[in-house]
Amino acid sequence: MKDNNLLSQYKESKRIIRQAMNDNQLVLFVGAGASIASGMPSWSEAIEKIAERLSITDTPLDYLRIPQNYYNARGKKEYTQLMRNIFKHGDFLKPNEIHNKIVEFNAETIITTNYDHLIEQAAEDNSQVISVVSKDADLPYRKAGKELIKMHGDFENDNFVLKEEDYLDYSKNFKLIENYVKSLIGTKVVLFIGYSFNDPDMKLIFSWVKDILGGDFQRAYLIEAVKSYDINEAEYFKNFGINILYASVELSLNPKKGIDPAYNLLSMLKWLLVPDDTNKIDYLLNNLKPFKGMYYASQKYLKGIFGDAGIRLENGVLSIIDTIKEADVDTQLIFNSLAYEQWIRIEKHIELPEELFFTWEDSVKNDEKRIREIQDNNNRWAEEYFKDFKPMKLKQKEISDILDIISKSNILCFECHLVSNKSQTTWNVVRIPIKKSNNPEWMSYVNSFDFGKLEEIANTNRTQLAETRPDLFMEQGYIHFVLGEFLLSYNCYKNAKSIFYKQQKYIQFFIAEFNRYIVGNMISKGLIYGIDSSNAKKVKEECDAIVLDKMFNSLPDLGESNKALKDIYTFNVAYTLFQDAYKTSEKVDEQAKTKYLLFSGTYAFASMRESISDYYDYITLNYLPVNHYSEHVSIFRMYFQSIVNSASIRDDNNVDELYSGKRVHASELVPFDVMVALRFVDTKNIEKLLMGNTITLNMSAVNYLCLVINNYNKRTMSRPLVNEDIFWKCIVILGHCTLSEELVTVAIKKMVSTICTSDYGFQANRIISFLNNANRQKVISADVITNMELLLEGELETLAQNKGEAQFHRDIVYSQLWIMQENGGIFDKPKLITPLLIDDSRLLCAYIYKLLGKKSQKVIYDAYCNWTFEMSDFGFEFYYLLVNSKIIQPNNDAEKSIIEYYGKIKTNEIQAKGIIVVPAQDEDRFLYNLLDLYMKDLIINKDACKKLILEHDLPGVEWLIDYRNYDYDKFDPNWLRLCTKGLITEICREADVRKKIRRAVENQYRKGKVIPEIIDIYFNTLVS
Repeated sequence: MKDNNLLSQYKESKRIIRQAMNDNQLVLFVGAGASIASGMPSWSEAIEKIAERLSITDTPLDYLRIPQNYYNARGKKEYTQLMRNIFKHGDFLKPNEIHNKIVEFNAETIITTNYDHLIEQAAEDNSQVISVVSKDADLPYRKAGKELIKMHGDFENDNFVLKEEDYLDYSKNFKLIENYVKSLIGTKVVLFIGYSFNDPDMKLIFSWVKDILGGDFQRAYLIEAVKSYDINEAEYFKNFGINILYASVELSLNPKKGIDPAYNLLSMLKWLLVPDDTNKIDYLLNNLKPFKGMYYASQKYLKGIFGDAGIRLENGVLSIIDTIKEADVDTQLIFNSLAYEQWIRIEKHIELPEELFFTWEDSVKNDEKRIREIQDNNNRWAEEYFKDFKPMKLKQKEISDILDIISKSNILCFECHLVSNKSQTTWNVVRIPIKKSNNPEWMSYVNSFDFGKLEEIANTNRTQLAETRPDLFMEQGYIHFVLGEFLLSYNCYKNAKSIFYKQQKYIQFFIAEFNRYIVGNMISKGLIYGIDSSNAKKVKEECDAIVLDKMFNSLPDLGESNKALKDIYTFNVAYTLFQDAYKTSEKVDEQAKTKYLLFSGTYAFASMRESISDYYDYITLNYLPVNHYSEHVSIFRMYFQSIVNSASIRDDNNVDELYSGKRVHASELVPFDVMVALRFVDTKNIEKLLMGNTITLNMSAVNYLCLVINNYNKRTMSRPLVNEDIFWKCIVILGHCTLSEELVTVAIKKMVSTICTSDYGFQANRIISFLNNANRQKVISADVITNMELLLEGELETLAQNKGEAQFHRDIVYSQLWIMQENGGIFDKPKLITPLLIDDSRLLCAYIYKLLGKKSQKVIYDAYCNWTFEMSDFGFEFYYLLVNSKIIQPNNDAEKSIIEYYGKIKTNEIQAKGIIVVPAQDEDRFLYNLLDLYMKDLIINKDACKKLILEHDLPGVEWLIDYRNYDYDKFDPNWLRLCTKGLITEICREADVRKKIRRAVENQYRKGKVIPEIIDIYFNTLVS
């Protein structure tokens, strides 16, 4: 229970501190506790580490003598090195939220006993210039303005105060700083932050306070973030002239539920910074002010702003903590006023959206009756919750403005708690969904890569651009940017910034100018094709005149929190999010690999998805042309890698799972995940991440891929390569995801209508992977076969005109024919085959012979049945194909020539003399072909052939010659890649052999020793 008398005292203390802050009379003393959340040690932890080096186990530890003992024992050099190591000098540490709040006090003077640079970094991040004084010699030269006094020195000046001798000599070594600090204590209101009563620093400083303040001066204040309220302790420190503000009192903390010192300290700083009573809503709105001029408000910033006002924002839900303890009256009034106004906006009728509904009632997805019951209960409870509520009528406009900003975000709802019994021990949860602003039409076209529709919008906008419509210039600028029309984009942003400036809309003005600067730099650096040098030169001159720092600092009235705007142009929004995303990705990985009997925390993958999608909306809806910058791209790439790894996890489908626990991971990819891959991840990395996996897509993601593929068009000369890679990224994904008949049909139809011949050669493996995946999933319909036939017709017609390309198309043509045959389709077009019977395309005809219809086979047979073996570039390979297809019979003379030739190569009697075995272009490959013929009993000189093969010590030969009886404990899966496709298929016809090979591959895969090519063979042959 709260002590009202004590709370009244705290309220008065807060008033004094805030008055001093407003009058520039507040001095902050910052101790080690402020930096612990950034990775720095506490004072006690640092001393313990030194004690370990001295093998001291006595308790309690003497905080001054232990460093002194180490110095005496090891000397200055080793002492300094150890202290630098313990206090992480030179390590990259980032300021935490406590540092940001310290800077937010806007104090003219901050005094610290810390050695780190985190306060300086926080000041810089928040656009504040601060002079640092870390030795007496600095004091006379400090500049007017804010100052940071490092009263215990630092490592740079090698004057850090830590050991006993340093404290004894302090007055001698820091005479000017000591007198200056004492003068501040005597004339200012002092607030101690991050100190423990055990810190030696405090003993020295407290003695100064007592000597200076006595009973005649206003008292200093100290935040105690750890201990519970102790009246004796509080009275003791009053004798030193210090009022203690216990977090346990103000925050109504229960010490039995654990203590988080950093959180408590941060909460106390927030409490001091937020004005009391009726000013709280004005403070909230003032912090939200920058977002009034933006088109989208990110949860990244809203979370902190609402948190300062006592309102919690987690996973898209706004709430107050009023079930564990009594909420602050003003906070509760503001929260309920916002929720009530939102309830009125939706006309007191609540329909919970799907994404909100399924996050908390996962078990009722398919139970319409239960869904309706929950919806009805939510409406009934809302009526009951608001029945006696009286909103803040005097602040109605402010409430409405805040809701307008919330509607620009992806926040899902307000969550209110309705007491459900008289004892107030159980609660019903009432959810009031946020009525979001509709995303503009152009964004759906950007996300689906529909460049045709974007061009239509740009053409329509062009007729409506006017001085009165700067927002339309912003939209047009971004559309031109997406379409690759960078000079047009630059000029649109230029016009927008001029109009916003005239209208005194300075936030929009600054964003437009930032966008112009970004696009202009791309142009002036010569990164853009098609812009003449005179235009590029003019743009460069204009961009050189833009100084964003100066412009930002001159902007008027941005509200209390202008961090969001600065984070845009400094890219700090990307840097901080990257760090957060990295930490979350580690959590995603940990949850995916850990089996939980009971999991009650937050799903890390869902949290990461929400955070990254929020960020994407933030940069896109605010028209920020930063998609090409590595700072932003790296965030999305990390996200895609993390979500794919999570979705790749397979749960154990066995009875023991109930007892061994379940992993927490993504079960499927959603449209946003696929869009991130297409927009931000290069094709090879998508391939690498998906290799060996079949990822589940939800139905919305399947439909999204259909839409993107349908939107793909051939490249145009006016906009080369603007969407060229998107289609092949889609094909890569289709090779490793769940498919539908419609998706497969759409993809193949698009291939028929758009891709050119060279694409077949360059993209052959990706197309084959896609077709094999479709075949495995049994989604090859009659319509798909019809379109595959059209695809083949176009390909063969083109090859007839360019026979030299035929060798690069063998595998893809073979795969299409094989899949058609597997699914009841036969390709029989002799007119298309006939032109390919001569020159470089002969090998292709022989290669696909077995998979063609009878008429086509006859054309090939008639052309080659009388072929005579010749020692030519393709003769060896051609002989193998014809004999294997039984177009010709094994020929004794041909075999002798081949065996003699390879025998001489083995003994180094001759060189290869330009003989090229296509496609492998090495003798080992053709020797495997010989082995294939040997195993099929298509060799006349069997003994000579067997001897030749064994003499070459080919990997896996012993297995191949007797694969039925081979000891598979010695089997190397890599041998599979040295075999022809036909040979592998033949071997795997025997179920027992296939089972043994499959088990060997799986065992090697678990050890991480299987290469992607073997994984493809595994899925295409061993499990098909």
